[in-house]
Amino acid sequence: MSELIDVKGKTFAEIEIQQAIEWFKENCCHAYEDIDGVYIEVGDDCEVQVSASEVSYRADLYRGLQENK
Repeated sequence: MSELIDVKGKTFAEIEIQQAIEWFKENCCHAYEDIDGVYIEVGDDCEVQVSASEVSYRADLYRGLQENK
């Protein structure tokens, strides 16, 4: 099964990751993508890996906010 790709050559999963990271940055905390996944920084020295379903959920919230602007 091939993955959907947008005009810039990014897969749907890559787009969702970027949208989720933007949602986290705009709403609560620093977030970033690493080779192992998406992480948010909690406190000064703690990072938490975000599940794939949470990434999808936050990306959906991000898209909803963008539609309402």
